[in-house]
Amino acid sequence: PENGAVAPIVGEDGSLPPVVSNPGTPDVIDNRLNIYFENENADLNKWAQDFKRIYPSEEYQIIGYDPNVKMIQIQIPAGQRNRIREELPSKITDQEFFVVDESIMTLHGHESQTKTNAPKGWHLEATHVKEAWSITKGSPDVVVAIVDDGIDVNHKMFSGRFYKAYNVFTQNRALSPGQGHGTHVAGLAAGSADFYDQGAAGVAPNCKIMPIQVFDNGMCTFSSLASGIMYAIHNGADVVNISVGPSFPGLDQLSVDEQIQVANQYFKNEERVYKHIIKTANEKNVVLVCAAGNDNIITAILPECRSITNTLNVAACTSDYKSSDFTNYLIGTNVSAPGVNIYSAYPSNSFKMFDGTSMAAPIISGTVALMKTYKKDITAKQAIAVIQSTGRDLDKFIPPLVLIDKAVQAVKDGKIPSEPIWTQRIEQGTIEHV
Repeated sequence: PENGAVAPIVGEDGSLPPVVSNPGTPDVIDNRLNIYFENENADLNKWAQDFKRIYPSEEYQIIGYDPNVKMIQIQIPAGQRNRIREELPSKITDQEFFVVDESIMTLHGHESQTKTNAPKGWHLEATHVKEAWSITKGSPDVVVAIVDDGIDVNHKMFSGRFYKAYNVFTQNRALSPGQGHGTHVAGLAAGSADFYDQGAAGVAPNCKIMPIQVFDNGMCTFSSLASGIMYAIHNGADVVNISVGPSFPGLDQLSVDEQIQVANQYFKNEERVYKHIIKTANEKNVVLVCAAGNDNIITAILPECRSITNTLNVAACTSDYKSSDFTNYLIGTNVSAPGVNIYSAYPSNSFKMFDGTSMAAPIISGTVALMKTYKKDITAKQAIAVIQSTGRDLDKFIPPLVLIDKAVQAVKDGKIPSEPIWTQRIEQGTIEHV
């Protein structure tokens, strides 16, 4: 198939793959490796044949590939990852490639634990959703992809709104309702406006939704997420919402300077994959929106959030306009939206409160969709600059809060700053606030 074949993560009998845990980094599947090629003309078939010639045993298999991402996935004996990663480049020498572990991704949002007095739907008032609708509710020509854990396709917030739904594992439109996360996220970005008075509404209710399932039985991997994002880019999405990513529990024990060193030194191959994805998105005029993550660390540790002008990396604020106690922050972050006690769609045909940068990201994705209603070719950098220059200042840890009406009006009026104004750079281990 043209979109590749992503291998199932969980066995047909429900068995889980062997997983290796290292403190402070995502878990990794021990018997898989991903081979990525930077050359657009890479010959995946030839590489696969070479691999099988060198490793003829049944224990070594090609189990997945994706021509959009230029990736082959191999299955190997557990415990052999490091050895094979080291020796592959010297055994297959006629094509350049690099090897990436198959790490396990997590959802950046969950049911609310936080008790506050914030009313249902406070996020809609805080970001001026209704005022934005007096300018536009979006256009059905603008498509928001939700790369997530599935969706409740029968939810009343979504009737008649889907476009080119896709499941990367089944290579068809068969979507599961997931854990409710994808349904919640899709509702926030582009769900119906009909439930506004109940506290739930999508920012861009007239835009189309492209749900892309990258979870298999509750698990998502680096390769399935990358393939899902690339499917969106190649199949007509204008905005791609990514509320899924790696988690780094415990790294908040490190100082910010030590975290900057981690961002500079680790996950460089994952960063190479994302650079390729981001470059492809830019060429196809697709804006990527990433949740900043919920580990209370600097956002730039996440390899997908290291480009601070080519992707919108979204931090989460509270109803009293402060950074939430879980949000990732500072370097790598460039916009903010509400992320605590956020009310939205939930299976089956219901509504729930969630917390997380997962909830903040789709508010920004919906905003970009409204901007694209007026300026289809707006870039990520321009969208960041508009949101920062028209937003509401928060605390010193996270960028301004999006004010959707002001951002959309600025784009409609052609008032787009050339550069973002709130930025931190990774430079000699120092943070400078510009």
